[in-house]
Amino acid sequence: MDRVRDLVAGGGVYVVLAQDRDRFAREPAYHYLLRREFEEHGTKIRALNDRGDDSPEGELTDGVLDQLAKYERAKFTERSRRGKLQKARQGKIIATMKPPYGFRYNEAREALVIHEPERRVVERIFRLAAEGHGTKAIQTRLYREAVPSPTGKELWHSPVLKGWS
Repeated sequence: MDRVRDLVAGGGVYVVLAQDRDRFAREPAYHYLLRREFEEHGTKIRALNDRGDDSPEGELTDGVLDQLAKYERAKFTERSRRGKLQKARQGKIIATMKPPYGFRYNEAREALVIHEPERRVVERIFRLAAEGHGTKAIQTRLYREAVPSPTGKELWHSPVLKGWS
């Protein structure tokens, strides 16, 4: 949205179109402010589910759609929170896109299993820290030995190491 706002501010944009109104903003106040900002540059905001006009009826309908989007988002958030809480009470993990370094998800994605090659790296980092090596020394050693970092990049970032050592 920041890129779109920059394009609009640069001029020459007549309309910004989205599939649904809530793709611009899920908070009605933000949608209103964005619409006003774009109007200052001669740009209209339109969505395929708009009523499509600036009449009082059109604005009322669009306002109702905005409130429904806000409600839908709140309900989604509430359901997600309850689902995560239920999983936690059952002792299950909440799988993210990528498991923590040193682990993989089991096939059902409901538990972590140790990934042996990374476990050895984590153990080594702890051992080096216990021997008095600082994060920079550990970082340099892992780099020189071409040990892949959690991000897959060559260099281990200090914040990752500080969290473990």
